[in-house]
Amino acid sequence: MMETVRGKIKENSGLKKWTHLYIDEFHELLGVEQVAGFILKLWKEIRKMSGILNGITQNMTDLLNNDNSNKLSAILSNTEYFALLSQSTLDKEKLMSFLPQISPAMFNFVDNAESGTGLLKMGNVTVPFDMRMSRDCEIYEIVNTDGGGYGV
Repeated sequence: MMETVRGKIKENSGLKKWTHLYIDEFHELLGVEQVAGFILKLWKEIRKMSGILNGITQNMTDLLNNDNSNKLSAILSNTEYFALLSQSTLDKEKLMSFLPQISPAMFNFVDNAESGTGLLKMGNVTVPFDMRMSRDCEIYEIVNTDGGGYGV
């Protein structure tokens, strides 16, 4: 399946189209050695094929406790941008040891943070963000991830 996805990304690149690939429950793929190796290779080469790969996971502990933490380190070192949303205290502590370049003060912005707030890391810069919005606005209906309330 992953080779089929990679083939489509290459095909789109040949057509001068960008491909955005979103992988939810990212930690699950890194839990399988062969798939983790494939994901790492794809992560490193996708930009050259006009692609953007996004790994999404809700619980960072699952990702950080994975046996493939060396692959996760390689993935993060090849990542220019990531967003950290609300993290439990346990997840925050694990992230702090895994990402020592982010100060403890910055990590306070993700410690049980409100929806719509967190940290953005872009290259060497890490900044807090606050994108809270009314649940009544049209944009909220488009971007909410709570699984309900569509069209409310």
